[in-house]
Amino acid sequence: MLHVEQTRLDDGTLQVCLRGKIDADFDARTLLRDATGPRVILELGEVGGMTSLGVFAFTRFIDGLGSQEVVFANVSAAVA
Repeated sequence: MLHVEQTRLDDGTLQVCLRGKIDADFDARTLLRDATGPRVILELGEVGGMTSLGVFAFTRFIDGLGSQEVVFANVSAAVA
């Protein structure tokens, strides 16, 4: 199960912390709707695994951010 925590920083950046396993149930619609600031920081240090369908869903999420700046922080071995 994936847990998602969002924090809006003072400069409008959306910081997203993902914890758990990214799988086919990863639904990024809320994240994409909330990603209105200058950048998105993805904290990925606590992602314990990704299924093949999770990779697909995560890739669609990144593509959905368009030209917005994305920062990958604390990337776990499961994501790297």
